[in-house]
Amino acid sequence: MRRCTAHAPASPLLPETEDLDGVNRLEVHAAVMRRKPMLAALFRECHELMLHLDRRTFGDTPGLRIELGAGVAAIGRTFPDVLATDIVPGPGLDAVLDAQALDLSDGSVRTLSGQNCFTTSPIR
Repeated sequence: MRRCTAHAPASPLLPETEDLDGVNRLEVHAAVMRRKPMLAALFRECHELMLHLDRRTFGDTPGLRIELGAGVAAIGRTFPDVLATDIVPGPGLDAVLDAQALDLSDGSVRTLSGQNCFTTSPIR
């Protein structure tokens, strides 16, 4: 077993010039996902669990299923009836939606899911 150090070495999968939170963040995240199939499988498993919990909790309740902060691992890729949203546009996303200023009609939403939205939230 190796000891963890305060300064981990740079990842060979992500060049130091790439900014995970920059304007091209979705492209950078997609490149990482392509190189890590196990991570993609983990997201799919989470998607299945989230939909199972939705169905068990809400049954036949009408309304939209919306994912906030979908990024490149959108639930909508596994379950197309879930609206994949993010604060920035990107491939595979259905809409741009700011989680801090939701512009949705009362009673129109069944569930809000968020598996990646807290990593970029400005709230500390």
